[in-house]
Amino acid sequence: MLETGMIEPHARDLLTDCFADFKGYFEGSQQLVQEPREFFCCIHRCFRLEDELAAMEARAVQESIDESVPRLIAATQEAIQALQITEIEVGCDDPCMICLEELEPSTTVIKRMPCCSHLFHGDCIEQWLNTSHLCPWCRFPMPISAEED
Repeated sequence: MLETGMIEPHARDLLTDCFADFKGYFEGSQQLVQEPREFFCCIHRCFRLEDELAAMEARAVQESIDESVPRLIAATQEAIQALQITEIEVGCDDPCMICLEELEPSTTVIKRMPCCSHLFHGDCIEQWLNTSHLCPWCRFPMPISAEED
């Protein structure tokens, strides 16, 4: 590239200095690069290898993520519809652990999980169970359809 004039003069000077530094750095090496063209080919191979390694690392990270992220399974519609509407005591300060808003006895429908008895806004827990069959508070599993097993 230097010999053919494909590089602008100021870049040529910079690359020639870089080559001199590179050549001096590897003075004791048995694989000493003798020509600037060899040097640039070597640098090009290094960049290509770096790109290939970065791509391999990205694939490995993505595979690791794919394997470690749990697959969400919705609860059955029967289990969601079977949630009991309940009333809470006045003065209850517990929030809905999905939206984090207070559970107010007179303004919203409150539903209770069957075995763990955790309370949630009706809309919040229904939306949650349509995505995940686990209680958002304690991870108690709700029934899932047979084909999801």
